[in-house]
Amino acid sequence: MIFFASELTMKIQFVKANKALNVSTGAMFLALGILFPLLFHAVGLGSQFSPMHLPVLLAGMICGPLSGLAVGFLTPLLSSLISGMPPIFPMAVAMAFELAVYGFVSGLFMSIFSGAKSKTVKNLGIVLSLVIAMLAGRCIYGLVMWILTAIQGGAYTFAVFIGAVLLDSWPGWILQLLAVPAIMYVLKSAHILEKYDLRPIYEKPSETDRAKES
Repeated sequence: MIFFASELTMKIQFVKANKALNVSTGAMFLALGILFPLLFHAVGLGSQFSPMHLPVLLAGMICGPLSGLAVGFLTPLLSSLISGMPPIFPMAVAMAFELAVYGFVSGLFMSIFSGAKSKTVKNLGIVLSLVIAMLAGRCIYGLVMWILTAIQGGAYTFAVFIGAVLLDSWPGWILQLLAVPAIMYVLKSAHILEKYDLRPIYEKPSETDRAKES
């Protein structure tokens, strides 16, 4: 718990010190979160690919858990107000909590795994952070939908939950598992991630280190 708290505190300090960078990058991901669903629907891919989730996961991993949380919570609500997708209640409300967890958890565990002593864990940090965030977000989505449905006098069963988050959304899971690590790898290889992180693991490498990596 102390390690978790220290990692999160470091990210909070980073956000305070680099507010303009985080706000501008977060705003970009927020805009992409609204734009992607429109583009996917325009070409007939619909919501099965969960395009809104991609920018939120990236926001958490790149900008940190707090920025990821903010982008995740605001994206579905603003998208609903602007485009009507998803419907504001209960879908957009439930997705706001789901994506907030996506952004927060992906950013938090990205920090933790990137600082791991094990090289294997460090190398798998992006995938591990992604999987944990996806599972946590889906569980929160199910819980919030159950509460909102109960308030309306309905029943949100486990079978409905499995159908919504797994059977109907498996293309989105695959897209996220393929696209997010690929994008992060490209950004890391281009040394773009260095300015988004305060920890020593992301200190700018020397020319010798870069030569070894290439």
